[in-house]
Amino acid sequence: MKSRSVTLRLTESLIALADLACQQQRTDRSTMLRQWLYLGAEEQAVKMVSEGRLSIGRAAELLELTHYDIYRIAQAKGIELGGAPEQYQESRAAAVPLLAKSRKRQPSAS
Repeated sequence: MKSRSVTLRLTESLIALADLACQQQRTDRSTMLRQWLYLGAEEQAVKMVSEGRLSIGRAAELLELTHYDIYRIAQAKGIELGGAPEQYQESRAAAVPLLAKSRKRQPSAS
């Protein structure tokens, strides 16, 4: 993964919390803040997928995960992935004529 430096302004209380977490997990502040940022990015990506604003494939690509990982994260966070109700209705409306057409083509079993 290619990375680059970003300047960030944080409140003193957030820095203090990060320092406490660093002591407990025996890591440095930069690593702790990157971990927190990544966890937030995971949650944001899964929310965007659930809202239909991002595909599962693109979310997996951006987070460098598998499709399965995206589903696992969503399940752990209680976020349901799938199409919007309108999408299910559109799919069903499109499927009905296709099913009728395929049934006409099948020879009857007599």
